[in-house]
Amino acid sequence: MRLAYLKDFWDKYNLKTGIEINPLLNPSLLITGESGSGKSYGLKYNIYTLIDSEIQRGRKVDLWFMNYKDSRDFRFLKPYERYYCCEACKEGVEAFYNHYQEIRKNEGEGIDHMTIMVFDEYPAYILQLQMEEKKRAEAHMRKISEILMTARSYNTGCWIACQRSDSAYFANGSREQFHIRILLTRGLPSKESLSMMGFVRENFKSEIYHAGEGIAFVDGQGLYEIKYPVYDTEKINKRILEGLACAQ
Repeated sequence: MRLAYLKDFWDKYNLKTGIEINPLLNPSLLITGESGSGKSYGLKYNIYTLIDSEIQRGRKVDLWFMNYKDSRDFRFLKPYERYYCCEACKEGVEAFYNHYQEIRKNEGEGIDHMTIMVFDEYPAYILQLQMEEKKRAEAHMRKISEILMTARSYNTGCWIACQRSDSAYFANGSREQFHIRILLTRGLPSKESLSMMGFVRENFKSEIYHAGEGIAFVDGQGLYEIKYPVYDTEKINKRILEGLACAQ
């Protein structure tokens, strides 16, 4: 699948050179950035490129989507049966975890496709759950941790989008288990945001970044300065839904 494009080539030479990755080897993704940095835009692009690339290879994507804050960017997924919104995310996390346990129980037999849980604004969900049901919040953090640490062998992963990737939201050091880490920013990123993602200022060559631009680390490939392309939102929404319909 195409993750994004090389920012340097695009800016200097107007060359759209794609960064291609193997999602089977890198099934878990963390994307962060302040409000307005292009997180939802980038996340939607990557959902599209994942589904499209897998369909081209004759494989489906079993997508589970948690839209905790009811972001309008992802409301188009409401007709999809594995879309969970607001309070329903509690049910969604548990349903996904139980589904994953069945995959492990069968040792991955018969699984020839990817299973991905996408969680938009995961920290906000955990913080609210901690205030309402502390034990349940701890249990869900452990479940996410288990998936991040063990699911790669079963073509399963988690994609999480958030403004801050504080380690407090990820139990047992599981934040380090993301195979792809993306930090989007406008201007220059803060030292704190870099540290949370395991980056340093020297990783950045550019003097300024705009929405949809930043830095990415891909396990086994290295660091990239990236840029997401402009796309037609309605067309991408339609193609995602079409791809998910093919997978059912």
